[in-house]
Amino acid sequence: MKTNEPQYVIFKADDIREHPEDTLSPGWTRFCDLIAEADITAALGLIGDSLVDPSDAYVDRLKGLASEARFSFWNHGFDHHLKQTRDDGSVYSEFHNTSLEHQSNHLAETQRLTSEHLGLTLDTFGAPGNHSDDNTPVALEAIPELS
Repeated sequence: MKTNEPQYVIFKADDIREHPEDTLSPGWTRFCDLIAEADITAALGLIGDSLVDPSDAYVDRLKGLASEARFSFWNHGFDHHLKQTRDDGSVYSEFHNTSLEHQSNHLAETQRLTSEHLGLTLDTFGAPGNHSDDNTPVALEAIPELS
C-alpha cells in the first residue's frame, strides 16, 4: 500500500559499554560517527553495569551523545547475562527463568545508575537477546518510567 505519509526508520543498537582502551569500542565510535554523518537518529541500548564504576571520560562521552538530539538511550538490563547454566543444569538469561525480584532489581539498578551518572531517565526497555519471561512485564510495571 502506497502512502504519502512520511516513513520513519529507527536504528536500534545494543550493548553500549565502556571499552577498556577507550571510552567506546572502535565499532561503537564508528557507528556513532556514521549516525552523525548521515544526520539520522539512533537509540542505544545501555547496559547498567557499565555505570557501576565508570571513568569520567566514559560518562562524559555518554552525556555528549545524550545531548545530541540524534541519540537516545534505553534500558538494556544490568549485566546482559544470556544463556547461563546453573549448577542444576537449568539455563537462564537476565530476564528469562529468573525471579521477579532479580528482574526488578536489575531494571531498577540500571535506572538508578543512569540517573545518577548521566542525569537521564530511561523510558524504554529491551531484554538482552530478546529473552524474557512472564516475570518481565510484571517487573516493568513496577517502574513507572518503563511501563
